[in-house]
Order: sequence, then structure tokens, then C-alpha cells
Amino acid sequence: MRARYGRLLAAAALALAGATAAHAQNSTGSDALIVGAVTQPQPPDERFVFGCRGFPNCVGSFAITRRPAGCSNSLTFGGDILITGLTLGQSGTLQGRITTNPGSIDFARQSDGSCDTGADGAPQSSSFVANWNLANRNGIGTIAIGNTPVPFVFSGDVDARPPVFPMIVRSRIDTRRVTVTTDIQFRAQDLGRNGSVYAFASAPVTLVRGALATETVKLGIARGDPKADPPQCVLAQLNSAGQLVAVSLAQLQAFTTGAFAAAGNSVTILNNTPTPNVAGASVYVGYGTSAGSMLGDGIFRNAAIIPGNATCPPLPYMTSLWWNPAESGWGLNINQQGSIVFATLFTYDAARAPLWLVMSGGSLQPDGLTFLGDLYRTTGPAFNANPFTPIGASNVTQVGTMSISFTEADAATLTYTHNGVSVTKQIQRQVFGSRSANCLPTVEARGALVNYQDLWWIPSESGWGLNITHQDSTLFATLFTYDAAGRGLWLVLPSGPLQADGSYFGDLFRTAGPAFDSVPFTPIGVADITNVGTMRLRFTDGSNGTLTYTYQGASVTKAITRQVFSTPQFTCN
Repeated sequence: MRARYGRLLAAAALALAGATAAHAQNSTGSDALIVGAVTQPQPPDERFVFGCRGFPNCVGSFAITRRPAGCSNSLTFGGDILITGLTLGQSGTLQGRITTNPGSIDFARQSDGSCDTGADGAPQSSSFVANWNLANRNGIGTIAIGNTPVPFVFSGDVDARPPVFPMIVRSRIDTRRVTVTTDIQFRAQDLGRNGSVYAFASAPVTLVRGALATETVKLGIARGDPKADPPQCVLAQLNSAGQLVAVSLAQLQAFTTGAFAAAGNSVTILNNTPTPNVAGASVYVGYGTSAGSMLGDGIFRNAAIIPGNATCPPLPYMTSLWWNPAESGWGLNINQQGSIVFATLFTYDAARAPLWLVMSGGSLQPDGLTFLGDLYRTTGPAFNANPFTPIGASNVTQVGTMSISFTEADAATLTYTHNGVSVTKQIQRQVFGSRSANCLPTVEARGALVNYQDLWWIPSESGWGLNITHQDSTLFATLFTYDAAGRGLWLVLPSGPLQADGSYFGDLFRTAGPAFDSVPFTPIGVADITNVGTMRLRFTDGSNGTLTYTYQGASVTKAITRQVFSTPQFTCN
């Protein structure tokens, strides 16, 4: 039995096209990041995932999951996508063409009712029409599938950071076999250097041979059936028999070694590998002068997540300060430990006053890329209350939900509701130093760490906290506490450079800004920023420190420690 997927690919590809429109306002569009979704796929059990970069030509990858009629299982496949003819500088109607390769794929039904993927079809092209809103960088459109207009929605991060390195992914997954190949391009600064390219996996320990060895690198906790004990995820590579084997960094074998050339490399991560052998694994490709430098410097990317009962969380950890560069004045602190995220959103209410909301237990979803949880607003004692009474149930109000879906290691879509109002934002890691810190899971003690990026608190004073982002020798700190009336108050140390005495010190500010749901969200200006004091941070070791700050003449000193809410924790560099 054979069936063609061409019309489905065209619909999936279209969702990418309009999103790139937002980048037309910039002088170049090579880094514009586009994400979208077909809202009424045909049939309704299909799922489309895609991403591309650039304009007027947008290049990227797509993946489609579908359960064909008469099949007992779903099939996943993906390949290249190219969108051309984009005219983008303002809100309005967009028209263009999308080419997908493969343009279709066959499937074959087995005697047991399951289906396998078959041969790739030739590339296919389709036209689209979409309406783009430059103010909120979202849009809607349709593509004609035969005589049926299929709707889609899309969004674009027009100020997206460039990827760690460019990569195109081709994949094919069914119940029996998995194939994942990538084409990677080396960064300009790496061309001509000698090193190695690596293909590796973060895989549930239940799949990995030798996973109990002492030198095994533990990478997190898998997310699966909430009623079952989640397995550990470990660093692994595939052996010649198609089985995952635990490896240390020293044991990680190179896919290829030599000079990094402008032509890049085609890397086969999985090649017709038995699906049960890798179910739940996240597979990666990266490069460096050694395996340690690749992981330590963050020069790797996730190529695919293989569906399974327990899915390993993405690497590197998402612990960082996130923002939208076009909307300075608000931000999101994310702290990840294992498959749990603690996220603190700092923004403004309808009166332009500081507002902070918290998702204290965002759990990894089955797709391996999304964290979802309830969103809360709290009240509490004044920032300088002594003693500071821990908050209780009466201080906590659920105001909605939050989801953070990571399209790449440095890019995500934030969606949340606050008192019935829904907001969607494209966000990226905020970089104020030479690069953002690279955070990886660890089971080791953290007392010797010299990077202090984390969520800090006092266990006996639950209800307030301090998020620190550490890049080079400068700290960016966001303090979440309460004013004299018990209302939420957030203050920011945007630049705390290292001092001669070993402490970090800088001015402390309070800001005002547009309401959280303003469209467009106008960046804050000088008139919105008030210097309210200073902040100093001094660390006795990697896990303990002293916070001293003044706010409108009142001085506060706190002994702080890293907050632990799940396992494993992380180390950043």
C-alpha cells in the first residue's frame, strides 16, 4: 500500500513563509527565525513542526508526524524547506512560494497493522497568501490544498540571535527504524582550525549499555509516565550493532576529524537504527577541538528527539535570562533542574507598575521541548521586614498558565495567560557579555564553582528570590520581593562588574513600562528608569554568598544560597 504526502508538506511549509516577514525592517535578514503551525491539518491527527531562517530566502528544516489511515502507529519524517519571494517591510498581504524536499513520502502497511516509511518523493512547490501584522509579529494565512483552503498561523523573531551553527536536518522515524542525518556549516571563526565532529545522544539509562559505570556522564532526568520513576539520562553513542553505549567525554568517538572547511559536513547520527534501541533519546551533533571543549563551549545542537515513554530534556540547560530585543524593559528568568523549570517573569501591570509572576514547577512535556505549568502571583512581607515571614497559601494566587517551547537552544516561544489575557512572545537568551553562559547538568557538589548563574534565596524566607545571570566578569541580577503594602516589587542590577575586593557591585533600578499585554510593547526609555540604590554580591564559595542592597534609603543584608528544587542541578561556564 502506498500514499503520498505532497499536499501535507506544502501546507506545513507555508506556515514558515509569513513569519519571516517581520525581518524586512532590518538591513539583513539572515538570522530571522520563523516558526508556525497549520491550525487545521488534514487529517486532524497530523502535527507539523518547522523552522527556517533568513529573507528573502528562508532556509530550514521541517518535520511532520502523521498517523495514516489504516495504520496503528504514527510516522515522522522531515527534510529541507525553502521559502522565496518574501516582501516584508510592513503589515499587509504576503504572497510567495515554498519548496519542500522531499515533497512527499511513501508508506507501507505491514501485516500486523503498523506502517513503515518508504521512499522519498521529488521536491514539491506551492504558493501561499498570508496577512502579516508587523506590530505583534504574528500572522494568519491559507494555502490551497486541492480546492480546500487550509489555515495556518505563524510568528517571527526578527531580532533572533544567529544559531550556534547552521544546520539542516533530515529524518525518518517509524516503529521499526530511525534515520537522522544533518548538514552542518562551521562558524566563520572556526574555519581552517583542526578538530572533530561528534554525533552523540542523551538517552534514558534503560536503553544504554554500561550506563552504571562510574565514569558515565549524567545529563538529566527523563520525563515520562508521571506514575513511574523517571530514568536518568546519560551521555551515549551508537555502536556498530545499532545499540547505545555509555561513554565518558574521553571515550566519545569522533564522526570525522580534520580541518573545519567552508563546505561543512554531512553527519549521519542514526542510520536505519532500530527504533526501540533509541526511543526517548535526544540526539545531537557538534564539533570542537575535543569532546570536552564541544560540550563546555556549547558548540552542539539538537537534531532530533526520538518519541518514547521517557524523553530526555534538551541540552544545554535553559537556565538564563531571556528577552525580546525589540521590547526592552521586561524579561524572563529561567532556571532548569532536570525536567523541571522555575521561571520568573518580570513585567508591568495596567498602571505601568512592576509586576512579577512565577511558574515554580514547569514540567517537561512529551515532545521533549516544551515546559508547561501553572502561573502564580504572590504577596508577602516588605522587602526589609525583619524577620521576613515565609509566605503561605493565602499569599499565592493562580492567575493562569505558562508554556515555554524551545525551537532552538537559544530561541523559544513564550505563551502565558494572566487573569484571562493571553500573551505570546518570541524570546532569546540575553547576551551582554562575550557570550551567554553554557549550563550543563551535574551531580557533583557546586561549592567550587566560580560562575554564579542561578536562582538564589534563603530557605527560611520563602517568597522572595534573586536571579543572577553571569557572563564574563559581570552579573545581571533581578530581585523579586514586595513593597511596604505587600505588593510584588522587582528591582534590577543591570550591570554588576567584578570589583577589586572580589565582590560584584552596581546601581539598582526600578522601572516602569507598558502593560504586559501591550501590542506593540514599546521599549522603555530613560524616563521609565529610576535609580533607587545599589547592590553588592559577595560569594564565600560556589553555593553561598551575601546580598547587600539599598532601596530608597533602606538597607538590607541577606545570606543567600542556590535554590534546589529538582535534580540534577547544573554548572555553568
